[in-house]
Amino acid sequence: MSEKQNFKSLSSGLKELIAEEESDKRFVFLFDLLMNEKYSELKQFFLEQAHLIDSIKLKALKLYTKLVLKEEIKAQDISLTEIRPFIADLLAKELVSIHKSQSKYQSLDFASLYQFLPKLEDQLCLEHNSSKDSPKESFTLKLLDTTKTFSSENFKEKLSAIYQEISEIQNKVSTLNSIDKETCFKANCCDCCVYTPPLVTKLEFEYIKANIDLTKAKINAQKNQFLHKAEYGNELEIIDLDQVEKENMNPNNFAQRCPFLADDNGCSIHEHRPFACRFYGLATLDGKSVQACNYYLEQFDPKERTILDSRQATTILGKANRELCGGKQLAGTLTAWLSPPAVLDCRRT
Repeated sequence: MSEKQNFKSLSSGLKELIAEEESDKRFVFLFDLLMNEKYSELKQFFLEQAHLIDSIKLKALKLYTKLVLKEEIKAQDISLTEIRPFIADLLAKELVSIHKSQSKYQSLDFASLYQFLPKLEDQLCLEHNSSKDSPKESFTLKLLDTTKTFSSENFKEKLSAIYQEISEIQNKVSTLNSIDKETCFKANCCDCCVYTPPLVTKLEFEYIKANIDLTKAKINAQKNQFLHKAEYGNELEIIDLDQVEKENMNPNNFAQRCPFLADDNGCSIHEHRPFACRFYGLATLDGKSVQACNYYLEQFDPKERTILDSRQATTILGKANRELCGGKQLAGTLTAWLSPPAVLDCRRT
C-alpha cells in the first residue's frame, strides 16, 4: 500500500479549503457592493446573514462599511475582550488591507476605532509611509519532523508517547512562529468542532475509549444521529477508506457538534484528541501548505513558516489502523463511532 493511500487516514483539509474559498467569495461579493455604493444591500446582508461573517476579513469589511456609512461603532460590533488582543491586531491589519486595496474612500476617518483596535493607527501610518506597490514575496516552508521512529506494532499503546512528541514539536512551532497555542479558545471559535468534524480512525477511537468516560458523549452522538436521520433518512456510518473517499463519512456535509465539545465550547478530551485535531493550525499534511484557518494563518510570518510535518506520523497511523482492522482502513466521525451503527467487528469480511 502506497504512502498516498495510507495518508488518507486523516483529514485532507478539503472541507476547510472549501469553507475558506466560500468565505473569500462572500468577501469579493460584499466588497463589490461597497465599491458600487449598494449600501442597502450590504446592510441587509450584515443584518440577516450574520452567521456568514465567519472570517477576520469579513468582520473587518463589516467594520469598514460602518465607517463609510458613518455609523456609530460599539464594542459589540467588534466582539472583543481584554484577553484577546491578538484578534484586535488581526482586525486592524485587515482593515488596513481593505483600505489600501481601493481609492474610493481614502479620506475615511478611522478615529472611532482606535479605542478598540490599539494598533490600527500605527498600522495606517506605516502603510501611508510605505509603497503601495511593493511586491509581495511568497513564504518559505520549513518542516519539523518527528524525531523518534515508531513502528505500527502495538501502536495504540504508543499513542501517549507519540502525542507527547507531537506536542513538544508543536510547542516549538508556536514559539518559532509566535503563534498562540490557545488561538481557538481565545478567538472564542469552535467552528471546526461544529461544522467540520475530523475523520477518526478505529485505532484513535479505541485509544479515546480506553481513557475517557463515553457516557455523555454517546448521548450527544445519538442526538446528532437523530437529527441526521430526520433530515437525510439515514445515519452517519463508519467507512472503509480503501473502498470509498473520506468525504463519504459525512456525504451531506452535515453540521454536527462534536460529541466531546463541552458546554463552554472547550474540548473535554484535549489530552486524548485525535491526530486531525492535534495537527490543525500548526502542521502540514502535504508538505506545501499549513492546514489552518485565518485565525492561525494571520499570526504567521508572511515570509517564513516553520511547521510540523505530519506525514510520517500519518503514514504509520494508517498502517497500524489497517493491521488492527484486519486489512481494512476503517474510519469515521466521532458521532458514528459513538452511536450504535458504529459497534461492529472491524475484522469481519
